[in-house]
Amino acid sequence: MRVKLTAEQKEVLGAKMIEAKKYHGSERDAFMAKTIGDVYDVELPVPEVIEAISRFESAEVGEHVYYLAPTNVTKTVNVLTSDCSITQVKVTPDTQTEVTWTDIVSKDVYVCIHDWLKADHDVLQFNADAIQEAMDRQEIYAVLQLVDAGAVSESNVYTLDSGKTKFDYPKLVEMVRSIAKYGRELVLITGGTITTDIALMSYDADKNQPVSIFDVVQKHIPIEDLKVTVSSVEKTVLAANVALLVAVSDSKKNRPLIVARRKTEQLAEMADTELVPKQRVIVSSGIGMNVGSSRKAAKGFFGLEEYSVTSTNDLVFAKFTRS
Repeated sequence: MRVKLTAEQKEVLGAKMIEAKKYHGSERDAFMAKTIGDVYDVELPVPEVIEAISRFESAEVGEHVYYLAPTNVTKTVNVLTSDCSITQVKVTPDTQTEVTWTDIVSKDVYVCIHDWLKADHDVLQFNADAIQEAMDRQEIYAVLQLVDAGAVSESNVYTLDSGKTKFDYPKLVEMVRSIAKYGRELVLITGGTITTDIALMSYDADKNQPVSIFDVVQKHIPIEDLKVTVSSVEKTVLAANVALLVAVSDSKKNRPLIVARRKTEQLAEMADTELVPKQRVIVSSGIGMNVGSSRKAAKGFFGLEEYSVTSTNDLVFAKFTRS
């Protein structure tokens, strides 16, 4: 279908094309994309949720990563009596534990060379970005699953009070008080429905002044309806009716979660491999590849990563579910 431009539209487009000549290479591509309209992934990634509640570690190839979760010690003192007796208690060091690694690999994406050369946008780069986002979501999903499981294991779970229909300020304060002694910095992570409840909290409150969640928590991270397919099964990164609360900094500035990634620089030295951010690699097929039993003039790649997620203290998690 042909689209007929008006004289004004032709003038604007002509001016844009003249300006485009000032740019070179990728800068021109970016400018053209803004002018004409390119294909972008419109869903926002949420990497900050992992950074907010976890401690990052990087491991070399072949290196082992351990964590230490000391047993909670009862704080006890005795009043010194006239006989000056001192109570003796023997203590033993806790044993360190090795983290468990997970290997993830993306789908193998390819495009025929003749389609790639004539394309209006770089479909391979677009899919490479999508692979990165999928791996981000897998990590976020794994982290939040641990938070969820930790809160459930400690029975620190909450639901709507009788007669209530929304997540409200008193319920948030109840959750905060349940973990306040374990951390001074609290992060609230909410699914879409709970985020809406928070947006309407002041409107719904029967008060003469607005309420703010930041009076009791230090950070709020809303997570919208993000999906990721793991081993052919679609997962929701965080259910819309769920809120998770995490105490992220104890008296020693420790974080309750450890996220580790295996460094992949050695893999990047291979001719068909490119190192991308976050200790991941993109393995390329070159310009010829086998698709099934057929040899094709095509270019393809897949992403690869090894990561680990560990919870060291389940006492710092609280979960709310809105029925």
